[in-house]
Amino acid sequence: MPATVTPAECPTVHVVDDDDAVRRSLCFLLESASFCVRLHGSAAELLAVRDQLTAGCMVVDCDMPGISGLELLRRLRLHRIALPCIMVTGKHAAGLRDTAQAAGAAAVIEKPFDSEELILAIRHALAGE
Repeated sequence: MPATVTPAECPTVHVVDDDDAVRRSLCFLLESASFCVRLHGSAAELLAVRDQLTAGCMVVDCDMPGISGLELLRRLRLHRIALPCIMVTGKHAAGLRDTAQAAGAAAVIEKPFDSEELILAIRHALAGE
């Protein structure tokens, strides 16, 4: 993270993905775009710290074993945690888009995604757009 960004100015992006390589890659990308990043290897890991989720947004893999990204989003909404969520999926996003957005996702992006597209979606989500 650049030294000019203070923690108060650094929005936290919670990355939830079961693939370690994807998490590390997203961490590098998002930190280079001046975001603070917290990595979670599963939906259960994020749910375990749900009471600490007060600001920022989430980038969630839709297709995780155990608790899927959609189910994670539903569970967070039940606990009244409304952090903006960008869903990423390796499957065709068109069929998932309506379901994910009905569940509260701010955006659905298909893998492999363009880095700038993801960063723009995160910025829009953080701005409430």
